[in-house]
Amino acid sequence: MHMLTIFLFVISTSFDNFIVATACGIKQLKISFTDNLIFALISCVGTFLSMYFGKIACNFLPSRFSVYIGSTIIIIIGFWTIYDTIKSEILKKQEIY
Repeated sequence: MHMLTIFLFVISTSFDNFIVATACGIKQLKISFTDNLIFALISCVGTFLSMYFGKIACNFLPSRFSVYIGSTIIIIIGFWTIYDTIKSEILKKQEIY
């Protein structure tokens, strides 16, 4: 099970790089090897720090707490996205009139 977790983190980091490269390809922006390496390094460090602090938090937080935190973060991101979309649509309509 431990190897599956590592494998999933590797895939998610690689997927981040793939999405950024695809978005830049659509906009016809060139990404240098150095920029791509920096992005991969930041993703790697972020993943490492998240896993490290998560392991520390497991020592004093109940396991169900992580489910509540993760769910709350996803709900907040969803509400923020909806709010931002509605706000931009309202601004577009005000510009027309």
